Amino acid sequence: METADLAAAEVWESDANAAALNPALGEDAGAWLRAADAAGVRGSVLFQTSGTTGAPRMACLPRSALLASARAVSAHLGLGAADRWLCALPTFHVGGFSIYARAFAGGGEVVAFSGKWDAARFAAELERGAITATSLVPTQVHDLVRARLPCPTPLRVALVGGGALPEATAGDARALGWPLLRTYGMTEACSQIATESPGSPTAPWLPILPIWEARADAEGVLSLRGAALFAGYLERGGAFHRAPDWFRTSDCVALEGGKIRFLGRADRSVKILGELVNLDTEAAAAGRLLPERGSARISRSSPHLIRAAGTATCPRRRSARDPRRCRVRHGCLTPVPRPSPGSPKSGW
Repeated sequence: METADLAAAEVWESDANAAALNPALGEDAGAWLRAADAAGVRGSVLFQTSGTTGAPRMACLPRSALLASARAVSAHLGLGAADRWLCALPTFHVGGFSIYARAFAGGGEVVAFSGKWDAARFAAELERGAITATSLVPTQVHDLVRARLPCPTPLRVALVGGGALPEATAGDARALGWPLLRTYGMTEACSQIATESPGSPTAPWLPILPIWEARADAEGVLSLRGAALFAGYLERGGAFHRAPDWFRTSDCVALEGGKIRFLGRADRSVKILGELVNLDTEAAAAGRLLPERGSARISRSSPHLIRAAGTATCPRRRSARDPRRCRVRHGCLTPVPRPSPGSPKSGW
């Protein structure tokens, strides 16, 4: 879907399925949409995700669920028709796409941040466009702090999601005036499940939005029920698995007094640059790409790095030594230099 089209009423009032896919992954949107139609899926937007095996599949998000989430988030934040969003997130992720849902549901406006991410240009665009709300990922917040950029006066909401935001970075950003509100959510929830309240930072405990019922089992694994829940998963072969009334996630949480605290994943998946990556799947891919004499493992503390042992060599570099460090890029490995302690990954 083209970004310019997402503000149009026909996008949100249509009963046709649509696909919000990352073009870099090379998926055939038409094939997925035909499969969705054949499976009886209606009025949904398809977002790519992965199962425990890492095989591509689509989470089918009904427009009604996206708009239910949008209304709940806007009410929680006190946003409405007078607000202007700046979208600096890709719309093939629900974090970016949902900005347009909020603007449509509340009558606001969205300005798309074009081109490669640049913190200084982003701050200037906020000021120039009199932007009142935006959404960011932690690496973007880090870039703003590193550049010592003060928050433009009009901005009053800066949602942060897609990964953990270090407390020190959050403190530095707030000292510069950035009105950060940490969020917790997932694609299957059409964006947010819980969000800090404006003026009342409570992280790591976040208030659960009123559209959700949440419970945790004996292992602490979260289950959800609510109006913004996705319809189900569509597999590549065309099989559609409808979401149950209570959707059991793969997140371990603590629940207390209407608030939620994220504790970790119940499976071996982590967020890398906004993408949910299964460590077992990537380690297996690394083992296939490295010669048979080598082995590969992924460090949970630095999951964007694969450490290859033995006398293996790595693609595009023949003089490998033990250990080797490689970057995961959709099943491909490329050598990366050893980062200095605490050095961040770049933003979008």
